[in-house]
Amino acid sequence: MIVHAGSLGDLLLFTGALRVLREHFPEDRIMVACRQEYVDLIRPLPWVSGCLPIPTDWQRTGWFARVRRWWMRHNIISRNYDRIIHASYMADDYAHGICRAMRGGKKFWYEVPSAPDTGWYDVRVKVDERAHELDKYAALVTAVCGGGPVGRDAVRPDLCLTPEERREGRGSVERGTWKVKCAQHMEGERPREPSGSLTGWTGQGREMDGTGDLTQPPAPRGYGAPERLRSFDRTSQTRPESNARNVAPEEVGMGDGSVEGGTHASLRSYAGQALNVEGGRAWRVAVCAGARFAQKDWGVDNFVQLIRQLAVKGPLQVVLLGGPEDRERHAYIRKGLSGCVAVEDFAGKLTPRESAAVIGACDLCVGNDTFGLHAAIAVGTPSVVIMGGGDYPEWVPWGDPDRHRMVVHVMDCFQCRWVCRYGDNRCVRKIGVEEVVEACRRGLGSVERGK
Repeated sequence: MIVHAGSLGDLLLFTGALRVLREHFPEDRIMVACRQEYVDLIRPLPWVSGCLPIPTDWQRTGWFARVRRWWMRHNIISRNYDRIIHASYMADDYAHGICRAMRGGKKFWYEVPSAPDTGWYDVRVKVDERAHELDKYAALVTAVCGGGPVGRDAVRPDLCLTPEERREGRGSVERGTWKVKCAQHMEGERPREPSGSLTGWTGQGREMDGTGDLTQPPAPRGYGAPERLRSFDRTSQTRPESNARNVAPEEVGMGDGSVEGGTHASLRSYAGQALNVEGGRAWRVAVCAGARFAQKDWGVDNFVQLIRQLAVKGPLQVVLLGGPEDRERHAYIRKGLSGCVAVEDFAGKLTPRESAAVIGACDLCVGNDTFGLHAAIAVGTPSVVIMGGGDYPEWVPWGDPDRHRMVVHVMDCFQCRWVCRYGDNRCVRKIGVEEVVEACRRGLGSVERGK
């Protein structure tokens, strides 16, 4: 039994470890217990025998919650297992409680100095707290399998999308009214620049602790925790000066960020290359503008300006991906792009695997540090991620650096666990639109149109 109560992106990164476990235990039944909304991501994998959903409301009161808890005890806790693997490095009390209540053989977890008393684990795997998540999974799999060391390459994630899923993903981005708009553009009708700026809403994140104070850590994502959306004040969109330094362009795929006449110079020089139409269609760009919590949010206005600049020199098809909580955010992005670019909004309409299939049908995926960017690497779509420093470098892109780029401003306060000493998460908000445009330009240059 494998218990993984982490986030969606964390669970995606664990798919490669599941493959290695199947290779070492070909005859065993490998069961995975994860959040019920993530079951769709894991259940179709060929290495998994079954997937058990952990009810998201198991901590609530009332008769329905009691039924849920009974179901969890009957289907997860009361069974006997040969091995119990707790895969989440950053785990809360409820996940530990499930593992503690399970019966069976050895129980595996990590050696985490800051964790509470977890003496019920038989094997504690020692890893560097700042190591990449894939390296942690490799160390955990090495301890479970008992053989030689397992490297990061062995646990590379894989969603195993079927040909049918990929065809459906391509169909999703090809359907809709945007074909007409792009056809008009390809015939010479340039998209007009919307007048004015997007006002009244500048960014949102899930407020887990009810305070909205960026100097406080995000509250644990325990089931039953409030997930209210909030808006930043206009002042949180400013980019104050700091002691930040830019990572070298060759490290993160950024240009010089020069601006000439209000238009990115390198984008204009790129007019005859990536963003013009050759082959009969526009570039398809998936945008993941959501953020699991406020500290990772680059800001909706930045995404609007990013897409506008990418659309200046040629037709662009934009796919907005996210959950139901991103609908308000996407509505403002669509408003800001009205008359400028064709947009298809899939907020809350797709399962995780369907979202990955749609990303696989695009030429580029750009967004905050979230599930979509990890999915892009898994399905082979070039990506650009806006990266903050709260847990850097544990979640940096793990694919080919020539195809999967990050834009990051390294600061001396990195590894703050999202407790911002400045109160304005400037490691994310100080990243300029021009830098991301340049990274996207290079990402689009790494693929051929019509894939």
